[in-house]
Amino acid sequence: MKWLLTDPRTASLVHSGAPVGWACYTGRVEIARLLVSYGASSHATDDAMYSHRPPLLLAAENAQLESMRWLVEEQGHDIRTVR
Repeated sequence: MKWLLTDPRTASLVHSGAPVGWACYTGRVEIARLLVSYGASSHATDDAMYSHRPPLLLAAENAQLESMRWLVEEQGHDIRTVR
């Protein structure tokens, strides 16, 4: 993962789509943390994959409680997110 985030040929992908949302949906909090440390937004969403649902809602839909906790406690997401 670090190689993908630091290689000039792939590093810009951190800003494409919503990689943190996918990491949270799949319960990969350490990957989400790493993505954020390289500049990815924990608030980014994507129409094609998520119909603009926020990462917190994606994590909730897949019962990823650790991801939800990280988004709320460390990334400042609003637990009252309504969609």
